[in-house]
Amino acid sequence: MQEYEEENMQDPSGKDLGAAKRSLAKDLFQFQDLEENDANWGLIEEDILVGRNLKHAIEEHAVIHRPDFLFIALCTRGRVHFKIDGTLLKVSKGSLVVVTPGKMIEIEHLGKDSNGIGFGISREFIYNVIVEYSNLWSLMLQAEKHPHIRLEGKEVKAIVNLHSQLLEASHLPEHPFKTEMIQNLMRAAIYQLAMLVEPHMEINPLRESRDFALYYRFSQLVAQNFRKNRQVAFYAGKLCVSPKYLSAAIKGVSGKTANRWIDEYVTVEARNLLRTSSNTIRQISDYLNFPDASFFTKFFKKNAGMTPKAYREKYGR
Repeated sequence: MQEYEEENMQDPSGKDLGAAKRSLAKDLFQFQDLEENDANWGLIEEDILVGRNLKHAIEEHAVIHRPDFLFIALCTRGRVHFKIDGTLLKVSKGSLVVVTPGKMIEIEHLGKDSNGIGFGISREFIYNVIVEYSNLWSLMLQAEKHPHIRLEGKEVKAIVNLHSQLLEASHLPEHPFKTEMIQNLMRAAIYQLAMLVEPHMEINPLRESRDFALYYRFSQLVAQNFRKNRQVAFYAGKLCVSPKYLSAAIKGVSGKTANRWIDEYVTVEARNLLRTSSNTIRQISDYLNFPDASFFTKFFKKNAGMTPKAYREKYGR
């Protein structure tokens, strides 16, 4: 199977896509121009970002390629239209958006008077906080399916207060207890956020929270290895379970077998590249590690319902 260097891939702005993919969370957390003492932002041990003035960040990064963290944003003013893995969302003041790890975010429209506040939380931090709680696993699953929530005024106020408390804490003078204190504040904030959004979602506790934990780890491994390994057995081995058990667990959580989940992940990545990059179909095929462009075309047509060329002509920028 032909290897293709990530350095040859370019995003629509001409920036190096390989470099972006090597440091996704860090790039988004720091936005390249984030100053350490900027009162708009707080970064805690690369696990937690607290930020306001999201408009500025969005203006600098119209396309965010599969960040490996949970992103929670509250629109405080105006309107924003954006896509999550190609699905269009239109949000306005009072809208809360929950973007789970591994999703591609594309800004379609940013209102002149729009703005927002947000939290970025690393995958590992989230996993360590909620691993034992099936209701929170179920909430995460619902957020994957329904990322847009309309909040009431008192709910918006509660989130703004949470955000202000965390942002202020992130700028406290350095102290041996500072990191632990803020991490525990974030843990409490996660539960309070869950309490606020739960009434807006249908929560069905999982009978086996360990299956969602397995699903969460599986999704992380797929994000890291999908270009070179698309066999269920590979992921089952990494997770120390049988392929049969893994596939059943993934289907129980997501409604899709592990094999189907991998194929859909690759298809979404291919769609994103066809839509937003100027790379040729052969370059995309090589980047995704298909044997050749013909094999990639057959795979894409089977999973997307049309050829890569037809998809680009219809949806490309």
